[in-house]
Parts: sequence; structure tokens; C-alpha cells
Amino acid sequence: MRIRGATLEDAEPVSRIVCLCYEGFGRTDGFPGDVIAELRERRGSAECIRELISDEDVFVAEDEGGVRGVVSVKANEITRLFVDPSCRRRGIGRELFAHAESFMLGHGHREMFLFAAARTPLPFYERMGMRIARERTIDCGPCIGMMSTVLEKALGAVGPGAPCPP
Repeated sequence: MRIRGATLEDAEPVSRIVCLCYEGFGRTDGFPGDVIAELRERRGSAECIRELISDEDVFVAEDEGGVRGVVSVKANEITRLFVDPSCRRRGIGRELFAHAESFMLGHGHREMFLFAAARTPLPFYERMGMRIARERTIDCGPCIGMMSTVLEKALGAVGPGAPCPP
């Protein structure tokens, strides 16, 4: 597995992975069909992914079979982390997360965070050392009115739930 910066040519395979994961949220987290459709269109389409690659720091995990996962970073926030559902439990998410963490640390950030609307990935993020900071109501976009979990982690901290510095 190799992690590299995403290019515009990666938009199609990344879009496929993101949309598959959104569809999974319908099954695992009970996201309504209309929300899934809007997420696919507004956050998962190839056009949206091309914009993401142009606007944020985006990295893909690939092997000889192609792109297997993606992580995007904006300052000290992970804005997306998705792994092809057919490739889960192979350490790809862990590698992408570690890459994002190192990237942020290398850019001088002392803490990182992310917002998770789906509950299914929370145990993964906790294994990566993040801790649940709070819940908030989503006030815009396809998931408006749903709850989001805010997770945070001190960069360079060791162990699960390491607190962020004051």
C-alpha cells in the first residue's frame, strides 16, 4: 500500500469509494435515502472530488489494484476519510489516518479534529487516539438537523483518548 497526494485523475475512483461509503451509512446508521442521494451528489460526485482535490490536501491509498482509500485535510481537520468497503480491515484507514496526523503535525498543528455524522466509524477513530469532545446539531448541508460527533486529539500524543492541550 502506498499513500500519495491525490491528482485530478483520482476523482472518479475516489468518488466511487465515497459514494459506496455513503450508501453504507444508509444501512449501518439509518441515513434516509434522500440524505444519501444528496450526499452522493453534493459531497461524493467526481466533480465535488475534483474541487476537493483543488481546495484541500487530499491523499489516496493505492495498491496494484488502484485507489483503495482517501483522506482529506484542511488545516488541522480531517474532512473525509473513506476506505473502499471491499478493502476494509486491512489497515488502510489506519495508514491514511496516520498520514493525515503526520501531515498536520508537520505543518505545526498541535491538535486535530473531525466531525462525524455517522456513528459507525467512531470506534475506529477512538482506536486512533481520538476522543469524543461533544455532540452538535448539523446546521447546513444534506445532514441538516442530524447530530454530529466532534472528535479531537492532541498531535503527537500516545494512547487512546489523549487529551488536547489547553
